[in-house]
Amino acid sequence: MALTLQAVLDHPGFGQAQPLVMSGDPAARLVRWVHSSDIYDIAPLLRGGELLLTTGLGLAGSTPAERRAYVRALADRDVAGLALELGETFPEVPDEMVREARAVGLPFIVLGCVYPFVEVTEQINSAILDRSIVRLRHADDVARALSRVLAQRGGLDGLTTTLADLVGRPVVVTDATGLVLAAAADDVPDVLRGPAATAPVTADGLLLGRLAIGHGTSDPDLVRAATDRAPEIFALEVLRGHQQPLLSGRERRLLLTSLLDGDAGGPGPLAAHAAASHIRPDSQWVGLAISSTGQQPGLALAQDVAHEVGAQALAAELDGTTYALLAVPARHATEALGTVRERLSRARGPVSALGGLGPLSGAGRSLRAADQALRLHGLSPRPGPLVLAEDVTVERLLAAVGTPLQLTDLVAEQLGGLMRARNAETLLSTLHHYLASGGSKAATARALHLRRQSVHQRLARIAEHLGHDIDDPTKQTALRLALAARSITDVASAT
Repeated sequence: MALTLQAVLDHPGFGQAQPLVMSGDPAARLVRWVHSSDIYDIAPLLRGGELLLTTGLGLAGSTPAERRAYVRALADRDVAGLALELGETFPEVPDEMVREARAVGLPFIVLGCVYPFVEVTEQINSAILDRSIVRLRHADDVARALSRVLAQRGGLDGLTTTLADLVGRPVVVTDATGLVLAAAADDVPDVLRGPAATAPVTADGLLLGRLAIGHGTSDPDLVRAATDRAPEIFALEVLRGHQQPLLSGRERRLLLTSLLDGDAGGPGPLAAHAAASHIRPDSQWVGLAISSTGQQPGLALAQDVAHEVGAQALAAELDGTTYALLAVPARHATEALGTVRERLSRARGPVSALGGLGPLSGAGRSLRAADQALRLHGLSPRPGPLVLAEDVTVERLLAAVGTPLQLTDLVAEQLGGLMRARNAETLLSTLHHYLASGGSKAATARALHLRRQSVHQRLARIAEHLGHDIDDPTKQTALRLALAARSITDVASAT
């Protein structure tokens, strides 16, 4: 159980430290635990969700750059907030820490009065534990009540009405496409537009639907307990009442494997699954590949993204990588794809790759493109957690048709003379930017922060080492391919 950071700051025990929020939104952060430490390298020892209290002693004598790095490291661990006590170490608020906290979105609190940290941690952590016990009791009540309805075959309507009575709020259940399956609410659209809480209804990693609870005055802990326990019971009823069996986890893995391998039989089962899942025939499909991490599993990320854009997701994990096909309603497919890209670009931890958008007949092709792009993530011209298959088209083609030996031979044949130069890396980088700019010396100079004369000199040395005119269109094509092949071999050797 967690408290919002705002609730922690409002606690009487914490109030005696005179907290002042310098950055972040305390109402939007949950505190899982309150911890105190003056160790500079504390970030790797944290699990996320902590409110860290410090006197700043571990930062004594540190430079502004080191203090900014300290803040960034805590933000990367996803802590709930940092509270710095003003005193002997820092009599005034360090401006660089405030600016860095604002830049990375970390709540930064200044404690204006010296107050024993042990008092704060004991009081707040006790409150967190007390609420955890209350929430467990609520969860047990929800589970018992819904299990009785399930055993009595009360159906989705019975489960929904019972849950609404328990939480004292309106409740709506939809399928994975957004179709309302059951409701205990006077205004269903209002609940769906702005629910107080939602939870996915899943079975074996497959999204079956969504549970939405509306706003009300009942205990928020009871609502959170409901979203913890109710979905699994609703999932059993959805599966029991489904007219046509959904794909099992094994079947989804086999289907996605078939599409990845390009088997001729893959599109048929996918079309059958789409029909059984009530996916509109005109839906647009996009392939997604996610390299999962411990912080955020790929399946959860794929389902969250699908829900955000109103898409159905066929997803499974294969050998540590999550593969998914998202079926997006055609009427807003382009807009939805933009939202998916933006969401994946903000993901912390997982690295994702997206294929192209198209009809069901091209779903396998999009999935394979995403798989290839994920393997070539380091070659994307747009650094970040997302790579688009369209950005690494040449690299994907070379990786698909060329063996490692053939790619190495291509590099040696086209770039051998240049790679033996004393300053080879500098010249290779210059050649890459020159070709990427379409042969513009001015653009190359801007990209490398050089004077145009310096670029002219480097290009002359490149031509000398290669033994031919680098402005010859035929030679430029070969050089582009060789540079891409070199990047692929570098990625392969690194992994």
